[in-house]
Amino acid sequence: MSKLAAILPGAQGTTAGQVSLGTRYEDAFGRVFHYAFCATAIGRGKLGAGAAAIANHNNLSFQTAPAVNDKSVKVTLGGTAATAEQYKDGWLVVNDGTGEGRAYPIEGHNAQSSTSGTLEVFLKEAVDTAGAVSEANADLVYNRYDKLLVQSSTTQTYVPAGVPIMVGGLGTSEYGYIQTWGPCSVWADEANDQIGSKITFGAGTGTGQYEVVDAVTEPMFGVTGPTTVVATEYPLVYLEIDR
Repeated sequence: MSKLAAILPGAQGTTAGQVSLGTRYEDAFGRVFHYAFCATAIGRGKLGAGAAAIANHNNLSFQTAPAVNDKSVKVTLGGTAATAEQYKDGWLVVNDGTGEGRAYPIEGHNAQSSTSGTLEVFLKEAVDTAGAVSEANADLVYNRYDKLLVQSSTTQTYVPAGVPIMVGGLGTSEYGYIQTWGPCSVWADEANDQIGSKITFGAGTGTGQYEVVDAVTEPMFGVTGPTTVVATEYPLVYLEIDR
């Protein structure tokens, strides 16, 4: 695939990555796209959601105290093994204690088959505050555009990711660009005439739908367009996920 074809939003998905996850592309119409990997198929015009965090990869302890300027850290897994490069282009987040308030981009890591073994994580930026082994405060977090899922028909508690617009959408284990900002045709869960209203994940019968926000707990990621919406059609909305 040529470099040009790799960034065109109409290009088909590929089974091998062409650029880094999250790579941004903006077209002449103000639409913004980010490069993503789909764990499950997401159809054209349907909402993709971010991968769920793994509980046993949160609040991890450092196996060795990180020192300032280290470009790798060692954490003790909390009960779930890690596959090679599982968190590549993701984040190691120091959420509490010594060095708190810092998220380090991850370069990569090897596999750790032991559910409570030590995982060495290589970072793209050097550690800026020495850590402590006595604290359980490090999270491993996927890249926002890695291992995306199609939104469930009944669940609204997802992190919104984006919408594929290429013919056929993105298949299982495929890479490609998804739209995250601007005018986009998206599958509607229910009829409404609330023009310019905030939208969220649908809670009806289809997967990957949107509806108008009706509770403060629902994630908001865009507004309805200028037309009255018919249920199960694909009207224009204005996405506001990632600029």
